Amino acid sequence: MNSRHVKDDMAQPRAEAHTFFKRLVSALVMIPPVLGAIYYGYPAFDLLIMLGFIILAYEWMNLCGTKLFKADAIIFYTIGLVALVLASRSQIALSVATLSSGAFYLFVVFFIGKKSNSSRTDQASQVSMQPPWLAIGFVYIGFSTFFLILLRHEHQAGFNIIILIFLVAWAADTGAYAFGRLIGGPKLAPVLSPNKTWAGFIGGVGCAALVGVGFALIVKESAFLVLVFGAAILGIISQCGDLLESHIKRQFQVKDAGSIIPGHGGLLDRVDSLLAMSWAFGLLYFLAREEVIKWMT
Repeated sequence: MNSRHVKDDMAQPRAEAHTFFKRLVSALVMIPPVLGAIYYGYPAFDLLIMLGFIILAYEWMNLCGTKLFKADAIIFYTIGLVALVLASRSQIALSVATLSSGAFYLFVVFFIGKKSNSSRTDQASQVSMQPPWLAIGFVYIGFSTFFLILLRHEHQAGFNIIILIFLVAWAADTGAYAFGRLIGGPKLAPVLSPNKTWAGFIGGVGCAALVGVGFALIVKESAFLVLVFGAAILGIISQCGDLLESHIKRQFQVKDAGSIIPGHGGLLDRVDSLLAMSWAFGLLYFLAREEVIKWMT
């Protein structure tokens, strides 16, 4: 057998083991302070989310090629942080209005620039056809972090909601990674993410449902079916969030959104599923707040 092939066959498992080890160490370092912030709530959790917003915003703007001190970047940071501070102070209507205003500004700036570019060369016109990624990122990251702060402020129900979201995110991510590596098989969405498989998807959703089982037994057995089914749905949304970020990274032709977390890449790579679930739970909260609180206490 060719010695080069032997080395290649040995190198891949070693690289995967090294990546898994880095992921494990990163999780052991990050999880305790996150759980502590969730437990203490305001202001620790709110400050953690604001720090997360700063890092996520930087990574997103870096993907978009936006310089840190450019006007659009300053608007992104300033309006986003002001909105989160307002949410932290329970000024929900003002926070939503602030986020909406920031999104409106960034979309308008994009389309004005697009119209201006369309009158130039063909090459400039092609550039102007790109989606308004900066504005999209502001909406996605801004409202996701806003929803997390909003949900945690619901006292005991808020604590349970945030714990459930984080546990499902961790379980679905771990289950998808483990089952995907162990079983492999047909690809889930090769156009969006060539490494994800149906086995990983089912494993991730199954692990999320198991979190729902444990959560129901500990918190509220009378809502057993609702919590187990809800956790499974969150697991599906978690996988969709992961696929969405994979699609976005393919659009920018990058492997990772950043390099702050060993084994994962950027913070955006680590919390992509969490952001998607935050959006889903946040919208559910606005539509059926009383029911959500009843299920979670």
